[in-house]
Amino acid sequence: MPAYDKDHKVKEGYGFPIRYRVEGSNDADFKEGVRLLSDMSSSDQPNPGVETVYVDVGPPAIRYIRVAATKLPPRLPFKSDFIFALGELEVLNNFGEINFALSKEVTASDQIDDSEHWRPDYLVDGNYFKEPSDGAAFEELKALQSERAQIKAEIRSPEIEARKEVIQTEIASLIEQLKPFDSDSVVYAANANFVMRSRFGARDGEPRPIYLLNRGDLQAPGDRMLPGAPPLWQGVPDLFDIDNRNEGEARAALADYLTGRDNPLFWRSIANRVWQWTFGKPLVGSPNDFGRMGQSPTHPQLLDYLAARMRDDPNQSLKSLVRLLITSQTYRFSSDHDETNAMIDSGNQFYWRADRRRLTAEEFRDSLLAISGILRLKDRGGKSFYDFVLEKPQHSPHYEYHLHDPNDPESHRRTIYRFVVRSQPQPMLTTLDCADPSISVAVRDESTSALQALTQWNHRFVEAMAKRLSERLENEGLSHRTKVVEGASRLALGRAPSPMESELLGEHLERFGPASMARVLFNLNDFIYLD
Repeated sequence: MPAYDKDHKVKEGYGFPIRYRVEGSNDADFKEGVRLLSDMSSSDQPNPGVETVYVDVGPPAIRYIRVAATKLPPRLPFKSDFIFALGELEVLNNFGEINFALSKEVTASDQIDDSEHWRPDYLVDGNYFKEPSDGAAFEELKALQSERAQIKAEIRSPEIEARKEVIQTEIASLIEQLKPFDSDSVVYAANANFVMRSRFGARDGEPRPIYLLNRGDLQAPGDRMLPGAPPLWQGVPDLFDIDNRNEGEARAALADYLTGRDNPLFWRSIANRVWQWTFGKPLVGSPNDFGRMGQSPTHPQLLDYLAARMRDDPNQSLKSLVRLLITSQTYRFSSDHDETNAMIDSGNQFYWRADRRRLTAEEFRDSLLAISGILRLKDRGGKSFYDFVLEKPQHSPHYEYHLHDPNDPESHRRTIYRFVVRSQPQPMLTTLDCADPSISVAVRDESTSALQALTQWNHRFVEAMAKRLSERLENEGLSHRTKVVEGASRLALGRAPSPMESELLGEHLERFGPASMARVLFNLNDFIYLD
């Protein structure tokens, strides 16, 4: 039967083939006494549109009716969602006068729960599309529908149908490939075309006019402001040569201006950032401020060289610039101390050695997961994980970090996939100098405090990872004292322990167990610092 909503408007026919069967039962127990009233599953059935499908029940009397679809059409093109929609179900007596199905109970194994348009009881509410009383008009409607069906049949040649089958097979294959990814992911994007709500309406890509307000008064507009930017270098106009009625062109013009070949700030800024990411400190100490209030570069010629190289690269590849830096002799210097050089340049401004640095808060957490053998590297992207328990989300939500279970597998992913709460930072990460998520942090602070040592020893997450590391050592069959100490050291420090370390860690292992020894390793300078 055709699909109807509560307003009894005929939905547009899907035009897909469908097979279904109707069964009846005269027994109180629905599972027994089933009698097949009509079986149309031997071949695909066309959508009947607005026409009624009649099924002769015949004797004996029946008590229940079940309609089962054996092949469903797609609900939407290219979607793995299928539907079988019924308009109205009637059970009439021999004279067609009484509808026994009216207002009876309806159950369904699967249904669309929409109280506005779709509900099981709408199937037997007596409201549905009826044939028009004007016979001539109805015959004309049927003729037009038949003509449309004939045209569609002519258009759908065997070649097109075969191509359609190939495309559907390819779509099914792509859907299978997408299954490992999170289907609940949501992308938030700006849209100039949307349904008007309240006083907010779409402008179809045309920006509203902006005026210079005299003394900031909305009631005293001055000259109209047009898209443009400050002429930061010679030869660039202050206004963009575009159609001012097209917002897309204005945005594209701004992007072209910012990434212009002659822009003195853009290429220096990105080169300074790459140097900072690679060496740990920037050439310009104020990466967010290249203006008069910012700091001067320590190596201006080096900064200009890197900026020009990045600009002139045909691919403008960040990876290529990083490769240049990490293969340089400067990057490969050791962190060994030299008293003579230290007397000349104690701050290592000229990079005569590599700078030691602490693991960042995220690196520390990820390292504990990796050493414990539970880091889920394959779960890249997708929905963020919670490392807190959310209470009272309806109003004034509480983010209870101390209630989170550190053994929850969902949280055993890289820290970059953590759900960040700007208003309430994560206590452990904040103690370890994690950046404040509520502000822009160009360069992180690096500190060493007693609170950090206490956190790295006593935090619930650290305790849980220490136990996981002891379980990993046990599962790998390491039972002898020397083997356990050496295996744990190689995992945590990336090297074998020294004789003194082996002796001290072995004594600690015998007295307090492998989990406690793991916490000792997590607090060693060789683990906390990159040397």
